[in-house]
Amino acid sequence: MNTNKSVDQTAQSSSEAPSPATVNNAREDALAEVQPELASMETPSGFAYNIDPAHVIAVVQLAMANVESHMGEIGSLPTLDIKPIERLPLLALALWQADVLVENCAPDTSKFDADMEIARPLREELIECAQVLVRRKKLSQEQVDNIRSGLGHRDFFDDLAALVQLLKPFATVGGVVEPATLEQASSLADRLPLALAQRNGAHPALPALVAQRNKLGAMVVSGYDELRAALAFLRRKHGDADKLAPTLYVVGARSNKRDDDSAKNPANPSSPTGPVTPVTPVPHSGTAAPTDPSDRPFEDPR
Repeated sequence: MNTNKSVDQTAQSSSEAPSPATVNNAREDALAEVQPELASMETPSGFAYNIDPAHVIAVVQLAMANVESHMGEIGSLPTLDIKPIERLPLLALALWQADVLVENCAPDTSKFDADMEIARPLREELIECAQVLVRRKKLSQEQVDNIRSGLGHRDFFDDLAALVQLLKPFATVGGVVEPATLEQASSLADRLPLALAQRNGAHPALPALVAQRNKLGAMVVSGYDELRAALAFLRRKHGDADKLAPTLYVVGARSNKRDDDSAKNPANPSSPTGPVTPVTPVPHSGTAAPTDPSDRPFEDPR
């Protein structure tokens, strides 16, 4: 998969800000490209995810544009691996998509209550259809009573699925029960258990998605730390390293740290550069293992 045709290139060709669909596609492509790498990578221990991905992508975009003319100097530093720095645009886009997937599984995005508002009268409608078939001697009263005997959410879901199976042989257009009604009930019966788990903060996909996001977060922070450390060394006489590559963290506001085992909606800090149009990522197949840069990491050892 080639992510070289980035959001930035699309924007340049149209002289307009990229559409939401273009941005979404770029994020999805970036995450798909790094998936094999993530699958073989251990979840970083001791890493606290306290960055906002929309802010991160804007900062990375700004920094990569600022240091473009310095990349030769950065690459010449003897103890620096420049590949994690070159990959920052790709990794930042992938991180943003990974965060979106986590947020989509957050308890406050569950559609359980809305689905239940549809499912309750639908279940009663199907029971009425079953009663009509009982009067016509097509079903027994015992079959219907067994479905109606349960209590609680789990029994409700089972009732809906059982009614679909019970009535499926009798579904005809214009008949006692419509095929479209059974299709809707079947879809709800499949969807409601997951929606309930999500509402209760136990969506089955959430742990794996959080781990994926943490891996990418650690990779982005590590690569960006390398960039800032390189600039601090190269630009120490100019004093402009922090301007060239600002911090990834939101400055001047209280932290909105999100724990790894929860998925609250992040704050939405203003972008330091306005609309996000990420720069072209540099493809690379290697793994960027998170490491902490030392104070003076790039001097030749003597």
